Amino acid sequence: MTTLFIRPLDTQFHRDGRPFDAGIESEARCIFPPYPRSLYGCLRAAIMSNHPSYSWGAPPNDPSLNALRAVVGDPSGLGSLTLRGPCVARSLPGTTDVARLYQAPLDLVSVKHCRDTYRLVSPQEDQSPLRDRSDLKDGTLYPSRQNGNATEVLESCEGDYLDDEFLRLYLTGNPPEKTWVQKAEHLHRVEPRIGLCRDAERKTAKAGLLYAARHVRMEDEGCWGGGFVVEVEEDGGLLPASGLLRLGGDSRPAEYREVPPQDWSQIKTAVQGLILQTGRFKMVLVTPALFGTGWYPDFLNSSLTRILPGCTQPISLVGACVGRALPIGGFDLVKGYPKPIQQAVPAGSVYFFKFEDWNSWNGGMKQQAIDKLLSHRFNRSLCRDPYDKEGFGVALIGGW
Repeated sequence: MTTLFIRPLDTQFHRDGRPFDAGIESEARCIFPPYPRSLYGCLRAAIMSNHPSYSWGAPPNDPSLNALRAVVGDPSGLGSLTLRGPCVARSLPGTTDVARLYQAPLDLVSVKHCRDTYRLVSPQEDQSPLRDRSDLKDGTLYPSRQNGNATEVLESCEGDYLDDEFLRLYLTGNPPEKTWVQKAEHLHRVEPRIGLCRDAERKTAKAGLLYAARHVRMEDEGCWGGGFVVEVEEDGGLLPASGLLRLGGDSRPAEYREVPPQDWSQIKTAVQGLILQTGRFKMVLVTPALFGTGWYPDFLNSSLTRILPGCTQPISLVGACVGRALPIGGFDLVKGYPKPIQQAVPAGSVYFFKFEDWNSWNGGMKQQAIDKLLSHRFNRSLCRDPYDKEGFGVALIGGW
């Protein structure tokens, strides 16, 4: 696995999945950070640009191109190239490392008019399930609320970012009561741009085709620069360790370089001890997820209970804090028309699980179940192929 830091050298424009038709809409909406599909296509193109002899129409039995085709794929599907990310990051002055920033989980809230005080929201199993008070009929989900002072007025931290240290404390159920949350405006700024459609023959502007677009510029201060971190697997050694990329709308330039990987060992150890006490854990999406079932992961059945892939013990979904669906599309360069819009679960969404029959297990069974959970599912995608390769649905595991 290789960890790359991608730093835009110009403004970036990443459109959302909503339609934008000339002469109808007047503003093109921009998203931040970009969806995993954008980074996947960017790195996929970078690999092919280093092998200009490769083309989609090359003979399928050409031995000189088989290794390349196995990595980048062909019009019928993706190859072995797999990403995890992106997450927002900043380069650190005087080092080769970067500081990663993760979108705030949706079960993290702040006390209104007191931004330095944070609370965790979790399902309340001592109350009646949601199917007894709503039209939700599948599974046994419980309402989520704050553990603590019920008179406090809370507000969501949606759109904020956590640094590495706050993330460690959050995953172990101990968010600090001071400002460790980064605001989006501290990481990037929006620059409005005006565009127009030109007549190719007359070289003049076409009437009624003036539009606005909002570009994003990463904040740079002193020796550090803003960008994105992605983890790359199964590239067959075909992607150089550093170089230039074309990223986002208008193929704006970006540079990338290899950085040290994230060390999760201490976080895993702390989370392991917390899960061992309660038999409960939560999965936090750090990238948007595309599930065929809608808002919950594909591996669950209609009763929201099943064995997690890579594990041996059954688990059940107890509750969830899920954000508003994101429309994700794209453009199919081979077919020459837009891809179908899909509804994605946003990054920051949290799923609360528990091991079934936890109290009936002995110590060895509990330890084995937790070891498999963390080794097979921590910082892994919850999505099915091919979305897992593109980097959708990457989740971290914490206790609650």
